[in-house]
Amino acid sequence: MDNFKLIVISAPILIDNEAEIITDLFKNELELFHLRKPHSDIESVSNLLTNIPKEFHNRIVLHQHFSLWNSFNLKGIHINKHSSNVPTECKIISTSCHSIKELFKKKNYEYVFLSPIFDSISKKNHFSQFSTEELTNAHDIGLIDNKVIALGGVSPENIASTIRIGFGGAASMGYIWGM
Repeated sequence: MDNFKLIVISAPILIDNEAEIITDLFKNELELFHLRKPHSDIESVSNLLTNIPKEFHNRIVLHQHFSLWNSFNLKGIHINKHSSNVPTECKIISTSCHSIKELFKKKNYEYVFLSPIFDSISKKNHFSQFSTEELTNAHDIGLIDNKVIALGGVSPENIASTIRIGFGGAASMGYIWGM
């Protein structure tokens, strides 16, 4: 559990007091925060980042508005199949995987998200795509390791099973933001 990463992903929409909540998470030992605002403009995301103390910027990974990466000295960016116009100077940290087969691309990243591991909390009709047996087998052959982060329906009730399976960490959005 020593190297197990706990990652929080932002609510997809702007929320009241969000910068303060994120700051409190960091003050309580949050290692990584993924800033994902798919429907927010660059100015809104920039304002949010401005209101988070600079000392925590190096723990933030950006999902959109990649031009902000260097301006705020963030940890890096996360790309997925919808990412476009990724500046070549950006440090790409992570990506999303939705099948065991896609885990072969993990070698190109610091870590990858595999989802949905459990039934989604925030997305209706977005159900787990993997059996425990399939995930355990993927771990046994080295596909699930410390570079693979469980995503989708992660909550305190099921986080222990992600550790047992051998994930390198877990990421949560819906549970954290009550969505």
